[in-house]
Amino acid sequence: MKILSRISAILFCSAAMISVCPSADAIGFTVKSGEKGLSVIVTDTVPSDEVEISIDGGRTYFRSRYNGMDFPSLPSGDYCISARYAGAKDTGLPFKNYHVNSRHEHYPIALNVTTYMTAFPTKGKIDIAVSGFTASGTYLITIDGGKTFHPLSSNRISFDNVTVGEHMVMVTTADRTAASPLMRVLIPKPPLKKYTKIDAEPVLQNPELPTGCEVTSLTMAVNFLGIGVNKTTLADHYLEKSKVHTVSFRRKFAGDPRNTWSYGCFAPVIAECSHKFLDNIPGRKFEITDLTGAEFEDLLRITDTGTPVIVWGTMYMKAPVYTKTWKDAETGEEVTWPGYEHCMLLTGHDEERGTVFVNDPLIGQVTYDRKLFEKRYIQLEQQAVAITEIGGVRSRS
Repeated sequence: MKILSRISAILFCSAAMISVCPSADAIGFTVKSGEKGLSVIVTDTVPSDEVEISIDGGRTYFRSRYNGMDFPSLPSGDYCISARYAGAKDTGLPFKNYHVNSRHEHYPIALNVTTYMTAFPTKGKIDIAVSGFTASGTYLITIDGGKTFHPLSSNRISFDNVTVGEHMVMVTTADRTAASPLMRVLIPKPPLKKYTKIDAEPVLQNPELPTGCEVTSLTMAVNFLGIGVNKTTLADHYLEKSKVHTVSFRRKFAGDPRNTWSYGCFAPVIAECSHKFLDNIPGRKFEITDLTGAEFEDLLRITDTGTPVIVWGTMYMKAPVYTKTWKDAETGEEVTWPGYEHCMLLTGHDEERGTVFVNDPLIGQVTYDRKLFEKRYIQLEQQAVAITEIGGVRSRS
């Protein structure tokens, strides 16, 4: 079970949002509202029950194990409230409207928040300065709307390597008797460049590695960093391999890239292979990012910074086929291999022509239709890995 969740985005709820959702998991609740906020008290539960409370009409639920939750220092307005057992799909109760009439325009704790992009376009930084902070007090801070709180030991704090997008920032005293307003801050994504093409030397997987597209793509990415390495060195000494039909290709390479009857691997395996090799390069440090699940445009944004991206798609852009299934002997996970799976190095894009530039281990430098390439990327479960050098981004675009 997850630990106590706290305050998240506070959204006005109109009367039109009041509804009844029948469920066997219905529980009761009472609400105290006033000048300082709301207290939601859940009934019909035992202390070990985890419950979820919404004050914005069901858009957001906050988890509690203590039969209730306080929402201090809310702005004036109507709040649409309900509660449910943790994990339940419906509340089983109507959402009820409660009004908060705050007479206090001044919060005892105030924030000054600055956000900005880092060199990596899917990450950013949040700097926070806190007013009303006293050294004798005990404070907590959240940047995810209350899902996670961190101790605050001074009036300034920074959060590095946070994802771009919207974040909800708030500081409270440990006893929740005073809080700052909930502040919505944004780390914006940079706009796509119209044209990017990175000069990365192509490497072909054949004849030595007939099923080694993944480690060959890694070789191209490593060589681009100015570190000469042979594809067979990575394949033979750094890539985790297993017998076919015994281990998930998300954990190890299924087979051996030197053999035609082998399958391949997904992003976590190549990320681990990268660590094994690059972590031992003297005098240099690298950040290896498993981008699994990233939006395709974010991969293009990474190429805009001069960093090529190892990305999964299919051979010659064919549609994947699914005919081979087996179980991981250690974990019991059942996996199905996507036939025509292929790994390549994404080196740029041309927005005007709707194309992407790719170093394909089977062909060399090639241009693919962007929409089709993105479709195959999504079909291969959005697998990608990027490698940047800490202390500077190498750019040859």
